[in-house]
Amino acid sequence: MKFLFAIEKFLVRWFGVSLISYIVCRQAGVPSVTTFILTTTGRKSGRSIDTPIFYFRDGEAFYVIGSKGGAPQHPLWFLNLQAKPDASIIVHRTKVPVRARVAEGAERARLWAFAAVAYPPYNDYQAKAGSREIPVIVLEKRAA
Repeated sequence: MKFLFAIEKFLVRWFGVSLISYIVCRQAGVPSVTTFILTTTGRKSGRSIDTPIFYFRDGEAFYVIGSKGGAPQHPLWFLNLQAKPDASIIVHRTKVPVRARVAEGAERARLWAFAAVAYPPYNDYQAKAGSREIPVIVLEKRAA
């Protein structure tokens, strides 16, 4: 599995192609969702951690959904962003420094609605997650 994850990161980083997105979206019967590399700093280790993840755009900002497939706990990359919101993304072979924040209220509802149309399984994930509200994380460009 680590080998496949390494291949996925390479493909997304250098070619903007995600095999995971292709397979997962095909199984869900939806078009492929765009994917980038999110680089966070481990809240315990302090190491840089690269995660290929679906992303969406809202004007100049990017945003991601912390679904973890509807698991009862948040994904580790989200916990890392809560501890250290300065991160970076690699999108279209370009590294972009970003600062993360959690969308709330009407903004969250608007962004969630768009993401759920692009990838309908998010609604199933929210139902599966129970009382955990799946976070919508806005990644705004920042100075390097």
